[in-house]
Amino acid sequence: VVRVRQRNFMPPNDNAVRDMFRDFRLSLDEVWPLAEEASLDGRWDMISRRILDHCQKKTLSNDTAIAAVLALLGVEKPWEKIAERAGEPEAALRERFRRAVTRRNDIIHRADRPARDPQGEITPIDVVWTQNHVGAINTVAQACYELARVRGLELAATTSGGIAEVVA
Repeated sequence: VVRVRQRNFMPPNDNAVRDMFRDFRLSLDEVWPLAEEASLDGRWDMISRRILDHCQKKTLSNDTAIAAVLALLGVEKPWEKIAERAGEPEAALRERFRRAVTRRNDIIHRADRPARDPQGEITPIDVVWTQNHVGAINTVAQACYELARVRGLELAATTSGGIAEVVA
């Protein structure tokens, strides 16, 4: 994406993407190799690698981060597209996803107690609720994969130089 879109790789007016890169920095040790690289493609590749390294440290454990990554790939209105692929209303799918993430956080961070009452009773596990919400996560993951794959193929078609092998 960075090599194809270069300095315009970040979608304009997308706060989720901007937030994702709020803490992105290049050190002086990273700047000198950029300055010394003779080829423009080589410089963009170095920047791309640094951006990829930064993104690998991020978690996609909320709906905003998922939207940011897809927007970074050039998918407009990511949650609208995810819901379209899932065949269900965006608000309902997003809410199921958020509830699953919230419950996951309750389990991991508070021994299955809700954030509003961390010292309270343990929340019982309901199999039907769990299957429903795990299904939502699976649906979101599959839709994201497909949207990213299609967008990768579109980007590969606009350039040469090995990008096609990455997304195939």
